Order: sequence, then structure tokens, then C-alpha cells
Amino acid sequence: MTSSDGFMERRILAGADHGLLHGARLAVKDNIAVESFRFTAGHPLFLHRRAPYTAPAVQLLLDAGAVIVGTTCTDAGGFGVTTPGVSNPVSKDLIVGGSSGGAAAAVASGEADFAIGTDTAGSIRIPAACTGLYAFKPSFDAVSLSRVWPLARTFDHLGLLARSSDLLVNASQVLLGFAHDIPKHSKRQYLRVGVEAKQPIFRCASVRSGLARIAELLRSLGHTVVPVELPEREAAIEAHGIITMMEASRVYKGLTASERSMLGTAAVRALNLADKLPESRLEYARYVLSETRRRFSDVFARVDALLLPTLPTCPPAVHEKTVKVGGLELPVLRAMIYETFLLNMCGAPVVALPDLQPADGSTELLPFSFQLAGPHGSDLEILWFSSVIASYLRVARSADSTRLA
Repeated sequence: MTSSDGFMERRILAGADHGLLHGARLAVKDNIAVESFRFTAGHPLFLHRRAPYTAPAVQLLLDAGAVIVGTTCTDAGGFGVTTPGVSNPVSKDLIVGGSSGGAAAAVASGEADFAIGTDTAGSIRIPAACTGLYAFKPSFDAVSLSRVWPLARTFDHLGLLARSSDLLVNASQVLLGFAHDIPKHSKRQYLRVGVEAKQPIFRCASVRSGLARIAELLRSLGHTVVPVELPEREAAIEAHGIITMMEASRVYKGLTASERSMLGTAAVRALNLADKLPESRLEYARYVLSETRRRFSDVFARVDALLLPTLPTCPPAVHEKTVKVGGLELPVLRAMIYETFLLNMCGAPVVALPDLQPADGSTELLPFSFQLAGPHGSDLEILWFSSVIASYLRVARSADSTRLA
């Protein structure tokens, strides 16, 4: 059900002949409904299903002039971070990320200018980090999830990825219902930016170095960088997984055993695990979720934004099943969501920005991605802030290229 170029179905659907996104080519993840297009959510069971309607979020983009060029492959049901079978245009040896990996491949290869996908634990930001793209996950409930195939409604978000910061900002404004310039009150000159006081062990040296470089850039621009403590990841990631599996099991509750066997392999595995979870585990997971949100509320009472890496290490190779960093070895899924899932738990708006950073022990430059997140409802402020930082990074890269020429 996948194609190496990331597309599930190639077909043109033109939007309005005017608007902020006029002519911009849009790819749509295959778990978001577009009328008459396939709507499989990556499951063999739904291979021949076609959407009878278009998701309101997609319609907003069409009304602003975007042109759909096709729908894109996803990990089945959103259960995964690798989008098997889809090649990474940046490096075929590395995973493209997921579950919005088809969308990222379409944009990174130049077949689309931007894409809309979903993000439950990082599924927009992870592929963006693997392919050198910009990505935006809005505040929880800021964008309608109507006519979007669910994974876990407690954490599900729509999101965008794009090749340029300017297009990401424009498309994000449209998605948020702001078709004009970002209001002046959202363009604050100087911010207090939080950075973890104690970096997790599961964060490689090159990522730490890249993060320190971005923090220094922020200081040089007049922003204040302050240490903060984020919720403990190990308990939170367990809670996120339990809630996700339990909520996903309700989505597929009405399927027969035969139908369930025709879901994606990772989906079947997760649903089988959910069947064995006692209710007490869900109760405790919801307690951890509540505490995680409280801790983030305390953090955002002290700072305007957070700076985090998008991935704890470079994207792993396609064949790898685990990732080892700092003496710890984690399954690829847990490793890839390690820096992203907390922002789904607290529902914060976040932009992931690409840069380049030497790989550990090598002079080879690989995609490095970092996140700028803000308190719930600060979407426009974070979009503006990220666009300013992106422009400075472009200038810096241009200057480096000139010196090397």
C-alpha cells in the first residue's frame, strides 16, 4: 500500500483562483478526508474506501488557493514513526520518519510545496526532522479534526510541513483562521526562552551541540535563555502510550476478528496490547497526564517559549530496530518520539525548524532540527518567533557558503 515516492494517490484538485496560498502545491496525508480520494489511513482493510467528503481543515487550504497534488502514505493508522516502504529523499539509507512520512517525502522531493498531516506524538515534526523541512503543530483543539481518521483524540493534532518558513507561516495562518498578516501584538521583540537545565542522557553529543548553538543565537538576538525543568519523560512516555492504545482500541472496537487482521501490522500489535491492559493502568496514566500538564503550566508561567531538539539523535538507518544513545538503547518508536510527545500531552503549539549539524564523530552534515514551543493559544506568537529565527539561520548559512566558496 506504499510507494517509495510517498504518494498514495496522485490527482490534481485545484482550489480557489486567488488567496494567500494561490498555486501552492499541497499533499494530504491519507488519514485526512478529501472527497473522492482514497481514504485508507494506511490500512489494507480500507484499501478501496474513498472519502465522501473533504475535511474542513483541507477545505480552508483549498479556499486559500492551494492545489492538491495527491494523498500520501502513512504508517497504518498512525501507529509508527518510519512509514515503511517510503524513501527518504535526503538519504535513502535513513528513515523518512512517520507517521506522516509520505507527506514529508512528497515535499522534500519537490513534488509538493507543503503538506497537511497528523501529529499524535510527533508525527509531523519527526518526518520534518528526518528530511530537513519546517513543521507546525498547533495548539490542541485550535484546528478542527473533523473528517480525520483518529488515533488518540486526547493527543491528536493536525499539522503542516513545508520547504520554506514563509510558506509554513502562511499556511498555518490559514489553518488557524487568520488569512492576513500576523497581528502586531503577536510580534514581541524579546522573549524568555526556556532550555532544560539538565539535558536527558538520551540525547547525543551532536544534538546537544546543535541545541547550544541555537541557544547562543537566541542570546545574541537579545532573547533571555533561562533553565527550566520539564516533566520526567519515562513516566510520561508510558502514560502517553497507554492512553494512545486504549483510545485507539475504541476506534476499532466494532471490527470483526477477520477485519482486525487486515489492519496494519503495528496497529494489530498495539490493539492486542490494549486488550490486555487493566483499567487501573489507564487511571494511573491519566493521573500522570494531569501532572504533566500541570508541570508545563508552571513552566510556561515563567517563560514565553521552550527550545528543544526535535530528535535526540540523527535519523536512524532504515534497517535499525533500536537506537543507542548515552548508554541507553530504546526501540526506534520510543527513541523518535522522545523529544516530541510531551508537547502533545500538554497541547502546546510548536514549530520544528531545520538546520545542519555534524554527525557524532564525523564531518558529515546531517539534518538537525529543533523545536520552539509556546503556551497553549500562543500559536501566532510562536509562528512569528520561529520565522524570525529561520531568517537569521538562512543568513548564517548563506554567509558560511560564501566563505567556503
